[in-house]
This record gives sequence, structure tokens and C-alpha cells, in this order.
Amino acid sequence: MKKLIFLIIIPVIFMQSYAAEVYDMPDLADPHLFTVDKDDIYISERSKIYIYKYPDKLVRVFGKKGEGPGEFREYFVQGLMITPFRGDLCIESNGRVSYFKKDGTFINEIKTGSGHMHTPVGKNFVALRWGVINNFAYNRIILKNSNMRLVKVLQKKKNWYQEGRDINPVDISNPRYTVMNGHIYAEAPDGSIHIYDASGKETGIAKKDYSLIEVSKKDREMYHEYYRTHKYYKERYHQLKHLIKFPKHYPPVKFFDSSDGSLYVMTHVRENGKNEVYIYDEEGKFKRKVFIKMRDINKQELYPRIRFANNRIYQLLEDMDEEAWQLHITDIPSE
Repeated sequence: MKKLIFLIIIPVIFMQSYAAEVYDMPDLADPHLFTVDKDDIYISERSKIYIYKYPDKLVRVFGKKGEGPGEFREYFVQGLMITPFRGDLCIESNGRVSYFKKDGTFINEIKTGSGHMHTPVGKNFVALRWGVINNFAYNRIILKNSNMRLVKVLQKKKNWYQEGRDINPVDISNPRYTVMNGHIYAEAPDGSIHIYDASGKETGIAKKDYSLIEVSKKDREMYHEYYRTHKYYKERYHQLKHLIKFPKHYPPVKFFDSSDGSLYVMTHVRENGKNEVYIYDEEGKFKRKVFIKMRDINKQELYPRIRFANNRIYQLLEDMDEEAWQLHITDIPSE
């Protein structure tokens, strides 16, 4: 039975709360990536795509593991990436991009070759690719043409693992990007978001002097516990723990997303249960800063289940007591 919970909690001393609409999602077992397109919500889970009508009405489930048309080859950790594109859905799995109608009907597919996280922009694709430059391993945000040939490297970031070198455990994610209205928003290591058109020409930069948050002793212990016990990382943790070296501060940007003509940049600043978010227009011009009362993002999560859309924040969160997934929807404060 559908269940809607309004969390409007009166603050109590020593308690931090937030206001959100919370919807049970009983069909989900282990969701990965998701996207919101107006009233449609698309969630990937292994080789399946769940289509919901806002906020929690399940319309259809499609997709399965395989090599045939409309089937998906899974990644090790990352789920299928879903991008609404020109009235259809573009879904990237391991080694291919598949196009579907928004109801899940298969149209066609193309092989992607090297790289992953392919996202269409104009006639091109943005993607991530690993490579070695001057004896350092890098993950790069690249632009590829429709034939999947390299057009341009947009941004690059040193890979978290360099043989025999110190490992920074608080920043092991790939360089991040998002696409909106034919623009590419790519994060640089200093926290600035560089803006490119569909041809790869840089058109602007969204940047502020964000406050840096210290990595505390409690945080360090938390990271050790996470990697020591996580099913994907625990074996490598015991092999590499002697190389772990914590930085003094977290990176400037915690998460960013784009939708409805705005770029949202979330920092690591959190006060009274509220996360600091800088809002820019699509050209990179600063609009305003807000503090949003919401559930915080798990610091270790490489692909956080969070999206900005429709002037709201959508979060897929697991209720550990109930062992069930929920969709939390929080309004972005108005000016």
C-alpha cells in the first residue's frame, strides 16, 4: 500500500531534523542511479529500469542483463545511467548506448568503445576515460563525436590510486559532469565548474571561494571503518591501508547537478541540519545561496542517489530499520 509521510518535526534541543515528503518504494531492492524528467522518475537497479509517475506510482519495469537488443551489460559497481534526450531515453551500460522511448520501448543502440558514463549532448557525447599522462593515472572528462572518436579532453583529475603513492580516501570519485540544454558542466579539481557548448568550446565558469571543511578525527575513523567493512573495498583496504593519508580539508564541492536552467553546487558546509547550496544560471552567473534542510549525503558514496529537479531535491534513501527504500522530496527555499 502506498505510504506518504510528512516529516515536519519541531526542533528539539540536541536534535537535528528536516522537512520532506517521504514515499515508500517497496519495489526497489538496491537502486543505483536515477533521473527526474518533469513528472517522470527513472531509476536503474542492476540491469532494470523502473519508470515511476511522480512521485511513486510504478508504471513499468524493463531491461535485463544480456547482449541482445534492449539488453544491458552491467558495470561492477555503477548502475545504468539514464538521460532524457530529445523526447526519448538514452541509457548507457557497459560498452553501449541504447535508445528507448519514454515508455521503455527499445529503438536502437550504438557501441561506445573505450570510456564510460556516456551522455549525449547535441550530436556528440560526453564521457569518462582513464589514461596515463607523464606516469600519472588520470580520469578525464572527454567529448566524443557520433562515431565515438575523441574530439577533446575537457577536464582531468588524478586517479585515486597511483602505484606506491599516498591514497586520499575522502576523494576517490571520478571527475564529475552534468549536461543541460546543450551545455556541459565539468568540475575541475579546484571546485570550479567549467561550462562548454556541445562542440567543446568553453563558454563560462561557475566559481566561488567556498569554505573548506576540516576532516576531523571522527571522520577519519569513519572512513577506516567504511573501507574495512564494505563488500567491494574491504579486500583492497587491507592491501593498501598503509598508503592512506588524509587531507586536512574536504574538497570544495560535495555534489552538483543542473536542471530547469539552473546549476546547483552543494558544498561540505552543513549547519543546523541544512546543506549549503550555491545556485548559478546556465551561463555560470551566480544567482543566490541557500541552506536546504535535508538528509545529508553519505560522505563515502561514490554515486550519491540525489537529483535536483522541479525546484526540489530528490533523494533515494534506505530506511535501515525497515530495510526498505524511500524517496525523499525536499523543496528548495524561495528567495
